[in-house]
Amino acid sequence: MLNLDAWVRRFLEKQSFVLKLAYDEGENLWQKALAMLPPELALTSDFVRSEWNNVVQAQGVDDLSGYLRVSRVGRTRRLSRTERQQLWSVFGEYRALLNEQGLCEPADAFRTAVGLIRDRGITFPYQAVVVDEAQDFGNEAFRLLRALVPAGANDLFIVGDAHQRIYGHQVVLSRCDIDIRGRGKKLRINYRTTEEVKNWAIGLLKGYSFDDLDAGVDDTDAVRSIVNGEPPVVKACSGVTEAADLVCSHITQLLQGESAPPETICLVARTHYELEAYEKYVRQVCPTIHQIEPGKADDGTKPGIRLATIHRVKGLEFDHMIIAGALDDFDTPSSDSTEKITANRALLYVAATRARKSLLVCRIIKKAIKESP
Repeated sequence: MLNLDAWVRRFLEKQSFVLKLAYDEGENLWQKALAMLPPELALTSDFVRSEWNNVVQAQGVDDLSGYLRVSRVGRTRRLSRTERQQLWSVFGEYRALLNEQGLCEPADAFRTAVGLIRDRGITFPYQAVVVDEAQDFGNEAFRLLRALVPAGANDLFIVGDAHQRIYGHQVVLSRCDIDIRGRGKKLRINYRTTEEVKNWAIGLLKGYSFDDLDAGVDDTDAVRSIVNGEPPVVKACSGVTEAADLVCSHITQLLQGESAPPETICLVARTHYELEAYEKYVRQVCPTIHQIEPGKADDGTKPGIRLATIHRVKGLEFDHMIIAGALDDFDTPSSDSTEKITANRALLYVAATRARKSLLVCRIIKKAIKESP
């Protein structure tokens, strides 16, 4: 089984296009390009990256004139013509750095593939394409998927939830030649989490808007879980030591009082650095630990409590979820941070809804907050 990145890389190689996708290298190049950002613009790096992903790449803009004309509907801050010209200095530098290194972003590779399929009249034996986690796909990915299979009855089956979007890819399917009018269905039954965990997770997203993957607005109204359980436990902690003590006490109770196998417990944090800090404490109450590695499936035969970053736990589920770490930036107010806060809350929502039975959140913060029961 290949993911779409791997598929497009192989396809381009067969067409004599050797492109290396930018991952970690791209991050380094971004930092160099951001040095070109005029300080008088007073824009954060998060805003600039979001502008690149959701305006420039999403709409296939490849030069300044295109950027000056492109629509920015839905963006959190207006930009004048002069500001766009100044901002393009960053985008142009980033593009030049990618070219120097022989790198491209996945969106560029998808766009190149679509062009080749169209220009060379390439066809494929596929009769249908099934798309899961559609909220993590960008416009260019959907244009490629559209090119892989001819339009017709039952040509594309797409499943997604914008509330779980953690990569910032907002898509309008109709702009990718995918018509879902009258064909979409909303799932209202939650088979994984308890009603109590579901309600807490949905509460994280209250007041924030989420799309329906086709320019409309989605909601979680009338979503119901088929089971009930204990309410999530949310604790405010002053530091790693306090959080680790709570985590270890909770794990001990699960292992002994609840007789939960270690493999049914998963501890997640934002970064690998944070996970390493908790691991030494957790080993004192459960010596056997299995860390779920990036890009690899969880090996169910491996014994021990699971450790993973919040990003990595996406798509998995466990009886007992523990979320620990510095989550203070989930409420950071600023003129251009709405998208970041929304993405952070979606990330926490994803982690929380991995829980089948129980959820503990140990939130390290710098200011006092009201704890839930």
